[in-house]
Amino acid sequence: MNSPTTLLSNKAARTLLLLLVLPLAGGCRHGIEISGQGRVTSASGARDCQANQSPCRFTVEGAYQETFTAIPASGWLHDAWERCQSPSRNQCSFNIAADVVADFADADIPGAIARFRLPIQPSFRDAQGAFVLPPGSATDQLAWLLGELRQDLTSLNEIRDHFAPEFLSSTPAAAVQEQINSLR
Repeated sequence: MNSPTTLLSNKAARTLLLLLVLPLAGGCRHGIEISGQGRVTSASGARDCQANQSPCRFTVEGAYQETFTAIPASGWLHDAWERCQSPSRNQCSFNIAADVVADFADADIPGAIARFRLPIQPSFRDAQGAFVLPPGSATDQLAWLLGELRQDLTSLNEIRDHFAPEFLSSTPAAAVQEQINSLR
């Protein structure tokens, strides 16, 4: 059995070796962070990350070529990638030349962030369970505007009836009429 002194000297020797060898490796550290509930898999299988492990850090040596895929947990959606070289839907890819990786030797590069979110649930249901906007002036104005988009023309008098005089003092009724026409 090893004595405590031998174990200490073995541990010290390993630490010294790591301190001497790591700078020669020329690698940097990159990673994945997860915001929300989900996981990230890597095409190589060597850089997967679970939400309970986040942030995950990986040593990168040589050329850095990896594609990550964000997989939402049940009931969650993948929202976006942040700090990703090439995001595409739920995938995030990196393709960085070895000389660029070497330029960042021993550096901690900010990790890519996989953002997950809960879906937005409609807030207003009527007695039958259908989603409807609540009654009020904003809903009435929206209904009028949507109806006007189905018509051939919106008169200046209609615009004056549906917009506050304070608004029309800074935006002429003819400009509002032109905007409605352009939406048609």
